[in-house]
Amino acid sequence: MLNLLQCQGFNPWSMNYQFDWVDKGSMKYVCDNIETQDLLKFQQFTSLIPVVQRTSISGTVKAIPEVTKTGVPLSTIIVAHHNLVTYGVPFETWTNPGPEKRYYSPAEAIPALANSTLFRDGGNNTVVDQWLAGADLEPEAVKDVPGMSRWVRLAKACFAIQEETPACAEKVGSNFWKNWFVFHPNTEITGSD
Repeated sequence: MLNLLQCQGFNPWSMNYQFDWVDKGSMKYVCDNIETQDLLKFQQFTSLIPVVQRTSISGTVKAIPEVTKTGVPLSTIIVAHHNLVTYGVPFETWTNPGPEKRYYSPAEAIPALANSTLFRDGGNNTVVDQWLAGADLEPEAVKDVPGMSRWVRLAKACFAIQEETPACAEKVGSNFWKNWFVFHPNTEITGSD
């Protein structure tokens, strides 16, 4: 969070200092404003999840998020979070199967998960099918939240492969990929300059 605040509050005058797994030390990064803005908007969305205090059997008071009170399925929130994380991961070594990044709308990911062996082999297919048949996987109120389906359309068109097109340059700015590699320097650059 400190990195986000530093980027949001002081960019372009500051850099983002963070631990780097590849170089085993602190590295200095220029802030990625698209990533920073989207993560802050997603955090604003998740801050709307009510939290209640409950006493556990042991007597410990715990803060429990009540995701169901949002009207948004937890699986939808997890899909959106996956998409936002995918945006910032390096290409090649961190994308599987690669080389493109994969972004999913809730309408794509959740039925695929519901039909996976995770739910089918456990004998819960009737319960899952009933829930899925009546679930609003992406209520209108959250369609503009970063990581949801509208954001995914942009991500699939502009962030999935390392290719700058005129249509994407109009949406995310010219030299997007050149800047992306400055913001995320531990990535392998493919193609030509």
